[in-house]
Amino acid sequence: MDPLGYLLAAGLFASVALWRLGRDRDHAARVPEVLGQAARQLGLEQAKDQWWRGEEVWRGELEGVPIELAWRVRRGQFSADGALEVRCAGVPLDLLIRASAEGRVDRSNTADLTTGDDAFDAALQVAGDPTWLRPRLDSDLRGELLTLTRDGGRVSEGFVGFAHAEASTLSALLGRARLAVAVRRSLDPRRDAPSLADLARTDPVAGVRREAALALRGSAPGSFRALVPDLMKDRAVRVRALGVAFLAESGPLRRLLASTVDEVALMDGLTAVRALRVAGTEPAVIALLGHTAARVRRAAAEALGEVGRGASIGPLRRLAEPVLEAAEVRAAARAALQQVEARVGPEGQGRVSLADGAGTGAVTLPAEAASGKLSLKEPDDAD
Repeated sequence: MDPLGYLLAAGLFASVALWRLGRDRDHAARVPEVLGQAARQLGLEQAKDQWWRGEEVWRGELEGVPIELAWRVRRGQFSADGALEVRCAGVPLDLLIRASAEGRVDRSNTADLTTGDDAFDAALQVAGDPTWLRPRLDSDLRGELLTLTRDGGRVSEGFVGFAHAEASTLSALLGRARLAVAVRRSLDPRRDAPSLADLARTDPVAGVRREAALALRGSAPGSFRALVPDLMKDRAVRVRALGVAFLAESGPLRRLLASTVDEVALMDGLTAVRALRVAGTEPAVIALLGHTAARVRRAAAEALGEVGRGASIGPLRRLAEPVLEAAEVRAAARAALQQVEARVGPEGQGRVSLADGAGTGAVTLPAEAASGKLSLKEPDDAD
């Protein structure tokens, strides 16, 4: 290329550069005054005044959370638009929370999380580590996230924030900043999360309580076992069903009745025995006939009326006789005794066993042949 060509090319590049510089300077002149007003009111400091790039950035801390307010240029090939941004850094990089209307993306490394709150799950896409995230999604944070996403905010790429191209009022910008800080505090990885057990007990949405209990059952069976009495008292059937399903296994129910000293838990367990007629719990329930609380003794007697066999007859009879026993306990014991005897026969009848010694252990009919019941024959004396 001859010298004239070089000069023409250099002039062309210089013209484009001057045009873009002028365009960005004009754009910088349109930085909303509300940005500086909001930043100063929040106590932020101007970190950059890059007029030549059309940006203005303010940084600082609000309630101990790093926050950034900025006006940034979004350049196209032949134009540039600005946007007011509010950003708080420090959330996990793989966390994504945004309005479902934005469209879904393929995130093969994380699956979308369902909280059990139908309104929340329909409105938002949430993806991240469920072990870390689920306990934090209490009713307060869900409400904050719904407000954040309705106003165009999102959580992604390690930030909580907004970006708005349209003009904003001072109150709206301050509100977005404070909301971003609140969400960022709730999602702080260094902050201790509420327990899944607390979420399962206290969340106002039944679906959330159920999902939290299911997650706890998979991750911490011991904590789930301790939660079962609360599940049995839940007002929602689908939550109580989790406790019922667990207690229906005789092993966990026996352990609950044998190990706990909490009267409420014992009453829940005995109610489950009575309602579900759980097999294998009779020894643990018989032991509770001697509990110090009258209501537990009564509930134990009522439960034995449903699951008791021959071993329950003697303890129930002894409970029904003492004059000093509470009247309602004696009445429950008598009713249970009638139920058990109707099912297995009076004490000493209806049971088959082998006796020691040759020629013994035969099964014979009792004297009342018409009764049709089986009883043991006493072994004859040896000659």
